[in-house]
Amino acid sequence: MFAGSARPPRRWHHASSELRDFALISYRVEPERLARALPPGFEVERFGDFALVSAVPFRDTRFHFRWMPLVKVDCGQVNYRAYVRYRGVRGVYFFGTSLDTRWIAWPRLRWQMPWYRDRIRIDARWQGDALAGWAFRADGDWGSGECVLTGGRALDTLDGFRDRDHVLETLCHPLHGWFSRRLDQHIAGYEVWHPVLEPLVCDVDAARFAVFERADLVSPGAHPHSALVQREIHFDVLTPPRRD
Repeated sequence: MFAGSARPPRRWHHASSELRDFALISYRVEPERLARALPPGFEVERFGDFALVSAVPFRDTRFHFRWMPLVKVDCGQVNYRAYVRYRGVRGVYFFGTSLDTRWIAWPRLRWQMPWYRDRIRIDARWQGDALAGWAFRADGDWGSGECVLTGGRALDTLDGFRDRDHVLETLCHPLHGWFSRRLDQHIAGYEVWHPVLEPLVCDVDAARFAVFERADLVSPGAHPHSALVQREIHFDVLTPPRRD
């Protein structure tokens, strides 16, 4: 059984957050097409004959740096990522991130992260640990999109994966992430830690994400490969990002 990873020591410059109504909506992509959208040096992670990209919306709650515990940020956030290997390490490449907060200026200017301001709304209804409904909408110049999920059943496995552990390790538990810095396009990276997810598999009633369509990775109206939802999960973010 996949047990996750040991929690790294927490440092004064790290951050943490409680992610609520966390969803992971993934799309099949032709590996060659995804490779063309990635910077040099990245290897596409294959799942049989296809690759995957994911939109990851959630409500960021009580995000704060350890050195500034009284300043906490609550906002909607969406990460757009591809599953890759870089210098032999498995992780994700971030095309960019949408946030619904004015505090976005810090990562954009200080760390040159490809983060953008969009209006984000996530409406999730829970009955205990059962999902009654989940809906997302983002409006803005960069990361507009929408998604409606229903149902909610225990994860077994998904197409392209060996078993449940393979899904959890590869799709739900990438601890290394990289991005291209906004101004100079140099690669930078950082790490996260979180407990092993216990997500529900949902049905997709509607989904569309402008970021993937604009990059010519996903066709308008394409049906996702899968959608997973978790009510809440803790994240440690090992900031600051490092230039590789």
